Amino acid sequence: MSVESEATSKQRSKVLQFFSNHPLLGMLGALGSVASIVALPLAIWPITPKRELTFYVNPVRTPIVQALKSSDLSVSYKGIVVTGDVTVAQIAIWNAGKEPIRSEDILKSAMLLTSSNCPILETVVLTPARDVTDFKIDFAKGMTGHVGLSWRILEEDDGAVLQIVYAGKPNQKISLDAAVVGQKTPTEASPAAAITYNKFVATVRFLFQVMVTIMAIALVVTSMDTISYFFKHHRIQPLTREALSMLIATIIMFFVVLILVLALHPKTHVSPFGL
Repeated sequence: MSVESEATSKQRSKVLQFFSNHPLLGMLGALGSVASIVALPLAIWPITPKRELTFYVNPVRTPIVQALKSSDLSVSYKGIVVTGDVTVAQIAIWNAGKEPIRSEDILKSAMLLTSSNCPILETVVLTPARDVTDFKIDFAKGMTGHVGLSWRILEEDDGAVLQIVYAGKPNQKISLDAAVVGQKTPTEASPAAAITYNKFVATVRFLFQVMVTIMAIALVVTSMDTISYFFKHHRIQPLTREALSMLIATIIMFFVVLILVLALHPKTHVSPFGL
């Protein structure tokens, strides 16, 4: 062995000895391992506050006039004769996110819509929002099936319940059109049956998250053992066939369960107004 090679080998040995024996570096490695374990669940469970404008149309609607059953009855609204059915519906609109929705966060004005531009004859606020929200209704385009909504601020669970009377059948589609910062379209809350299913999905997702965390801990511990052995003996510890098979299986299962966790995104929103 040449003098240069021998000097290089001694220098490498000193470096490895420094890393293996220095207590501060060992502590930093342990803290890094703990940080990675903590960061994984936080990455899977997003905790960043977000805005989520949400609406829920009560599936139970009240027909006031049904044309097939009352052909001799005519209805007029402000002098305009209304033909066909007249129905009452209730709609809850609120912010289901933790980030407030301010007026300046609205990219596209909120508009309550009926399909086929079915005329909205009347809009009443049954459950008013807090005074500080300054929740307002613009009924100027009501006869074309458009009712404008505005507010100064909607904090978490802030909103209102609206009752509309429209010239249409009970199965008429009603929706909310809007765009706010961080949300392209409003979220439609699920009916009760879907909520039950989503709760089941949420439970399964939680169990998957626990599995991912446990496997992440196992992988970190295995990696730390390998690194520790390398620093002590200056070589990688040889793995038996059984240990290698178990490590590969753990890595594969880790990524499979992680994909399942990310794929399951239940949206369980329940109106805070009791609809």
